[in-house]
Amino acid sequence: GVCGLYKTLNIENIVPTHGASGANHHVFYSLISPGDRVVSIMPTYQQLYSIPESYGADVQILHLSKENNYLPDLEKLRRLVTPKTKMICEKMLREIVEIARSADAWILCDEVYRHLSQEDGWCPSIVDLYEKGISVSSMSKVFSLAGLRLGWIATHDMSVVKSCLSHRDYNL
Repeated sequence: GVCGLYKTLNIENIVPTHGASGANHHVFYSLISPGDRVVSIMPTYQQLYSIPESYGADVQILHLSKENNYLPDLEKLRRLVTPKTKMICEKMLREIVEIARSADAWILCDEVYRHLSQEDGWCPSIVDLYEKGISVSSMSKVFSLAGLRLGWIATHDMSVVKSCLSHRDYNL
């Protein structure tokens, strides 16, 4: 099952959702309040900055550039992360984990393409690298099962699981 996609999760760490889009929306709906700082990259999936913005979050954009091979500039990320930062939506993981940990912020990582590479095996999931990591994924992309509309939120942080399960009753 889904737990087999992660090294360190059990069934209680998974919240089923209506696709990865539903998972992204549900995480923001459950965890973000007006004034919370959310850092997201650009370009990215519009949900990752427009949904928290619609909830009144202080959304800061980290623009990717050709000059930096479209990788996040970690010094710019450090400047954007403050004690008010509640979430970072990112993909460069190990160094970003340390930046997020310094602010006690969650990292939301949309991992729908995580299993695409066959050469390197599976890259690590944010939930296997960081205690406040939140992975969202679905069966639609690399598993080619878009018709199922099955997505999920995966995390070790049981406060996130509890909040998402509570809000799911009103959302999905």
